[in-house]
Amino acid sequence: MGPIVGGILAFGIIAGSLFRGIYLLNDVRKRIATISPDAAKVQEQVQEPAHEIVPEHLQSPLAYKKYLEAKQ
Repeated sequence: MGPIVGGILAFGIIAGSLFRGIYLLNDVRKRIATISPDAAKVQEQVQEPAHEIVPEHLQSPLAYKKYLEAKQ
């Protein structure tokens, strides 16, 4: 009876550890999901046109030359 009880006990310890690990991973995922930005907000920021982000004098070499001439 000794090896059978030991095997069952070892299986219970290993299975319990695996289930606890899965539970902790799920908990971490939920916590990260609450503090991370929504995918829709990230997509809105990514899809903004570059001309709204980059200043006009840096959009092309010709515009940069005009900017330098106007600056002088």
